[in-house]
Amino acid sequence: MIYDLVKRGEINPLNVDVIDVADKFLKEIEKARELDLRIPARVLLYASILIRMKSEIIANEIFEQLKEKDDKEDSEKEYMPEFLIEDVDFNVDFSIARKRARRFTTLEDLIRELRAAEEVQRRRKEKKRKERGEIPTPFEIPHEEDFERVIEIVKEKIFKKLRKKTLKLSEIEEVDLISRYLSVLHLAYRGYIELKQEKIFESEIEIEFVTKI
Repeated sequence: MIYDLVKRGEINPLNVDVIDVADKFLKEIEKARELDLRIPARVLLYASILIRMKSEIIANEIFEQLKEKDDKEDSEKEYMPEFLIEDVDFNVDFSIARKRARRFTTLEDLIRELRAAEEVQRRRKEKKRKERGEIPTPFEIPHEEDFERVIEIVKEKIFKKLRKKTLKLSEIEEVDLISRYLSVLHLAYRGYIELKQEKIFESEIEIEFVTKI
């Protein structure tokens, strides 16, 4: 979804305003809900991460403003009436700003942060699952070697079928939908193919050939 915003020229990949991206991301999700379209879990996860990043950035900005004001008024404390001094806490804990989240970043860094946060989330879920003694299904945590084999199969199928300009995801029939979708995402990330979708959640994903394959 973020890449779609870049393609439409709504965000600058070299100077991304995280707050602006978070707002646009939520608007896209709201549109999908209004159309009664299914929203992938990863999209919702990224939305929650962006909201958290936005809140951290705003907290940091407020912290800086209050700190500036506090420094400016330090010399004036002795002139304040005693009853006012008792009511003001000059030792407010602003630890919420400790992360120093950046408001402006590059698209590459933002994607890296989102993926890192996603990995942290996955590990937390896995830890909780182990604590409860639950066994993950193959779709939740696929074995790395098995999944790499599936990716190779999908890559071969794409290579054979991509004699024309583009290939639709549905045309790769030899692999189940989940494995197919995850595989093309990995292949796109590795630079073998490019994925395009005219309308988010509505039109089908199209695969374009990249010479690296």
